[in-house]
Amino acid sequence: QVPREALLTLAEDTTRRSDKLVMMQLVHASWSCLQLASPELLRDEDLQMAAVVKSWEALKFMHKPSVPVMLSAVKQDWRAAEHLTNLNGGEMAILAMSVPQVVQVPAFGASQAAMLTAVRHDGLMLQFGSRSTRSDPEVVEAAGKQ
Repeated sequence: QVPREALLTLAEDTTRRSDKLVMMQLVHASWSCLQLASPELLRDEDLQMAAVVKSWEALKFMHKPSVPVMLSAVKQDWRAAEHLTNLNGGEMAILAMSVPQVVQVPAFGASQAAMLTAVRHDGLMLQFGSRSTRSDPEVVEAAGKQ
C-alpha cells in the first residue's frame, strides 16, 4: 500500500508522474496509482500491463489499451469488457476467442465478428447477441454446429 502523503505529493509533481520508473514502482505497490500517471504514461503498454495484472479495474484509467492488456483484463473477469470502447470487430473477435462470455456486453453482442467467434466456441452464447446478430444466418449456423 502506498502512503496517502506520498500519493498527495505525487499528484502535484508532474515530473514524477511522467517518470516511468517511478510510476512502475507505484503501480507494483498499488494498481490504483495508475490514475496518477501522466497522459503519456497512461498509453504506455508496460505500465498498463503492470497495473492490469494486479486488477482488471485498472482499465478504467487507461487510454486505448493494447490487445494483450485487454486480454489480460477479460481473462480475469469478462465484465472488464464493459470498460472497453471504440474497438473494431477484429479486436472484439480476439477477445471473444479467449473469453466467449464477453458477448454479454451489448457492444460485443452487436458485433457480428465477436458473436461468430464466441458461438464457434460456445453455441449458447447466441442468446447474448443483439437482435440482428441473433438472426444472422452465419452466426446461427455456427452456433448450431457447436
